[in-house]
Amino acid sequence: MELRYINFEKDKDIILKFRRDTHIISNGAEEGFDEDAYLNRMRRRINKFPNGQLIVEKDNKAIGQLGLLVRDYCGKSIGYINLIYLIPEYRARGYGREMLKYAEEFFRKLSLNEYHLRVSSTNKNAFEFYRNFGMKKICEENRKNKVFLMGKVLDK
Repeated sequence: MELRYINFEKDKDIILKFRRDTHIISNGAEEGFDEDAYLNRMRRRINKFPNGQLIVEKDNKAIGQLGLLVRDYCGKSIGYINLIYLIPEYRARGYGREMLKYAEEFFRKLSLNEYHLRVSSTNKNAFEFYRNFGMKKICEENRKNKVFLMGKVLDK
């Protein structure tokens, strides 16, 4: 597995495909997915955190995406995973674990000792995966669909 920085123009179609799939997994349908809004968010993220916006590749094939950034939470800066995605045939094969390890090292290098992510309440496999990686459910949030905010405090 290799990670490389997203090249917006080159990767636009693949990041749209990956985000659309995560939207369907979380919401049960493509309805409500706004391509233009997502592309605009990605442009901003790439400009602000270019080394945190990554394509995951295996044998030169894009198999996933990882989005990392820094957010304010209760008055302190923390890491935030805004997207962790693998295409179905690469799930449950250890790549997600490698992606989380990369994220933790990324946050440590920024001197952040905590990170969060959100997971759909309907995505039981992902919730268990994160829990088994040491993340704790912080709270439930009622957005369009219920999600769990999960977090982990990093060892020094």
